[in-house]
Amino acid sequence: MITTVDAYNADWQLDLQREAVKQVAFADRILLTKTDLTPPETVSRLIERLHGINPAAVPIPVSHGAVDPALILGTGFAEKGRPGRGVARGRGA
Repeated sequence: MITTVDAYNADWQLDLQREAVKQVAFADRILLTKTDLTPPETVSRLIERLHGINPAAVPIPVSHGAVDPALILGTGFAEKGRPGRGVARGRGA
């Protein structure tokens, strides 16, 4: 799963919106948007915070809306060589 995080507003969004934290927690890749508008030290702190929520997710900085498609394609669990973590399954699975 791919999720986006607004680097400029992430601190207060993660503090106040549980849904934002859940999206980061389940992501395989995290696109950090607005990194061109955010001080580099803030982006670095945010990456550390995101790593604390989900150490397995790959953060990908996006500047001016540009991102290499190769960085976000092929996000399947098999491609990463690991089983699905925390995937909810029905009874008897």
